[in-house]
Amino acid sequence: LQIGRTHNKFYGINAMINQSGYPQVHIYGQNGIGGTFGQTANHRMSRRGKYILEPDRWYHLTYVIADLTASNWTVYVNGDDTDAGGGATSGNANTVLTYNGDSYMGKLGKTNAGAEKYFGGIINQVGVWNKALDTNAVKGLYNDGLPLNLLSQSLFYGPGEVAALIGYWPMNEAEGTTIRDYSTNSNNGTLTNFAEEGEWSTKTPWS
Repeated sequence: LQIGRTHNKFYGINAMINQSGYPQVHIYGQNGIGGTFGQTANHRMSRRGKYILEPDRWYHLTYVIADLTASNWTVYVNGDDTDAGGGATSGNANTVLTYNGDSYMGKLGKTNAGAEKYFGGIINQVGVWNKALDTNAVKGLYNDGLPLNLLSQSLFYGPGEVAALIGYWPMNEAEGTTIRDYSTNSNNGTLTNFAEEGEWSTKTPWS
């Protein structure tokens, strides 16, 4: 998931599974106040989880950016904090987050065709909040039963968390090329490079 990517140098927030199989989150921008833009380690701040994810399994991933200090970020896998210690934080601690553009799911890399890479898996139930979820809220979501519903309150995932949900794409349409945003913002998405017939998967975490 990329939020706020405009072109080759502006990435904003990037929540991903890296090439080694670790869940990881980055912010991209300037290499300090008034600095340059780019895609090097000097233009980003990163945090990764502790465990390599296995192929052909469903995972519940939650990336929490509490502030602009990467050591305060948390990567949860199946509701558990996967703190990997100081070695999990990399990049430039002075990075200034910049985002001003479109957002993408399932796609990462530069905007030039030679560098594009895609997530080779199945994604559903994508949510974006404008507040940092705490550990209890994340565990509450994971343990709330299936199918997951980010609009449904539970013991620790309450009205404040639901109100902070600024984007929610269950991706359960099963037809067409539009994915509906069920949040109050109604930022519907469009599937690209997608054949309308026969491309939707019937696989879910609860089937």
